[in-house]
Amino acid sequence: MRKTFKTVLLSLMTMFATASYAQVDGTFVFVDKDGKEIPDGSTYTASEVEIIEEGTEEEYVLVNSGVYVKNTKAENQGIGATVTLSRIDNGGVSVCFPSQCTPTMTSPMTNVLAGGRIEANEVKSIAAEWLPTADGEAEMTMKLQYYDIEIVEVFGIKQEKYVLNSSIECPSITIKFVKNATGINDVLTLDNTQVVGRYAADGTRISAPCKGLNILKLSDGRTVKVMHK
Repeated sequence: MRKTFKTVLLSLMTMFATASYAQVDGTFVFVDKDGKEIPDGSTYTASEVEIIEEGTEEEYVLVNSGVYVKNTKAENQGIGATVTLSRIDNGGVSVCFPSQCTPTMTSPMTNVLAGGRIEANEVKSIAAEWLPTADGEAEMTMKLQYYDIEIVEVFGIKQEKYVLNSSIECPSITIKFVKNATGINDVLTLDNTQVVGRYAADGTRISAPCKGLNILKLSDGRTVKVMHK
């Protein structure tokens, strides 16, 4: 009896250990706009500021995450996500993925994005944006979820049904949105960042700030859009 008990106990410990160290499935990966993979568990900083409806009464600022999800398989997959906003200094954050949008989040909360399709080998934007009303930060964590695709018939019409498969571990990342005077006012002293290229809105390289939209290429690889009046 003692031997049997020990055997059962050892088996249970092995099962728990296996679950604790479950590896993330490689079907989906996060990538940046250049296609470079963002490892699971990473914190990704988004600080590229865009001016929308420039020069009009509707003008506003947004910070786009610039994050995408890649389906690494050569077949369609079902995918969804949970989005947890843990910090927001001002404004609102929204995410649209894969075919559903969260409500604009203005305080810490969690939203679930229902399952949908991502095409074979598709690279799909998560369309995560922060619309700040002042300098500050916002931070959200996005965890992908795997959905099985089932074909069902509704009133004689075949449709896809997405069923959550929680046994498949998918990647997650934290996105840190940043808007500060460093980017907006062209005072680039943070971490010794330098301007390595300056361009007008039409793409013409310029040597000094000009009126209107200025596009700055920074030494750390970022691009910042600055409005000069």
